[in-house]
Amino acid sequence: MNRTSAALALIWLASSAAAGASPDVDMGPIERNAEMLLRSMRENARSAKAEGLPRLFPRTFADGKVVFVDREDWCAGFFPGSLWFLYELTGKDEWLAAAKETTMMLEKSRHLKRTHDVGFILASSFGNGWRIARVPGYDEVLKDGASALATRFSPAHGLVKSWDWWETSPYTFPVIIDNMMNLDLLEIAASIGGDESFRKIARTHAATVSRRHFRHDGTVYHVLDYDASRPIVRGIYAGQGESVDGAWARGQAWALYGFTMMYRHSRDKAFLDRAVKSAEAWLSAPGMPDDGVPYWDFKALDIPNATRDASAAACAASGLVDLSGLVSGGDSLRYRAAAEKIVASLSGPSYLARPGEAGGFILLHSTGNAPAGHEVDVPLSYADYYYLEALSRLRKIENGKMEATR
Repeated sequence: MNRTSAALALIWLASSAAAGASPDVDMGPIERNAEMLLRSMRENARSAKAEGLPRLFPRTFADGKVVFVDREDWCAGFFPGSLWFLYELTGKDEWLAAAKETTMMLEKSRHLKRTHDVGFILASSFGNGWRIARVPGYDEVLKDGASALATRFSPAHGLVKSWDWWETSPYTFPVIIDNMMNLDLLEIAASIGGDESFRKIARTHAATVSRRHFRHDGTVYHVLDYDASRPIVRGIYAGQGESVDGAWARGQAWALYGFTMMYRHSRDKAFLDRAVKSAEAWLSAPGMPDDGVPYWDFKALDIPNATRDASAAACAASGLVDLSGLVSGGDSLRYRAAAEKIVASLSGPSYLARPGEAGGFILLHSTGNAPAGHEVDVPLSYADYYYLEALSRLRKIENGKMEATR
């Protein structure tokens, strides 16, 4: 971003913050897309095999078709979670019914121990259902899920292990920045009567990540691999970023959102400090496009021809709204205005899909794993989820409900 565009961006931020109005979004096209995707999910469920792990949950849209995944895929909970946000945003009973229907299809994931992603799966679905509607039984699912996630915690490392890997893998005890997002499940479960150790695990993991997983400029590494039995870093890996020294945009969004969430739960100022540093690194990222929707890596080699990542933008926007309610003064206004700018961009014709354009997904132009050539410049379920969460959070702030999301 050159000096002129940077100055214009600051003027926009100041004027937007002063106005105090969140983007005016027409929910009609969003609802029509969601209806289409829900129909596709139901049709797919009817044709899926009863045994095994049928692929029921929409993840992306490729080659003219919706791509479905099973209930153990890390993306499985995002579409049910999006339906909960649609209910929260519209108050319509049909979205409540659809959210309950699709959420219960994930119930068996409550005992999933082989991956940290049980946090993504259950917090986005059952977590929102419990927060919004206090559906009976959801609390028990969340507590069981937190128990499963807690089995992955190593006291020797002070960390929750992200993945289990096969013998040919380069990793021994990998920890990825994405794992910050899964700590929400532990905090939610502890707050509704689950084991108090869940809180200790979440906060120990977050503290360890804050100390070891960031560069001096506030950007975050994607993957750190530790010795199997000792808290010694064996290697640092680019993961889904351009390089070890790059700056993977969605990873930065995970950090911003995750540490903001952990501060909201714990009120530990160290987590707020890390959230603010992550936010400032996002807002000052080199090469950030004027619309606030980043390239998939801030240091991608082919900028300005690199693909964008609407999912990173949506997650960062939601995290910035949350952070704006936890800080005061000019920083609060600045973070909210930055979030509003991103949401306004995502709500425009460059990113918001027309009804039926992308199989029912809401946002275009997300990037999953660019180095692997996987899910590049496509719709993604988690982009839609965090976009709707950002809308919901902005509406709460506008209505004077600063309290939070959990």
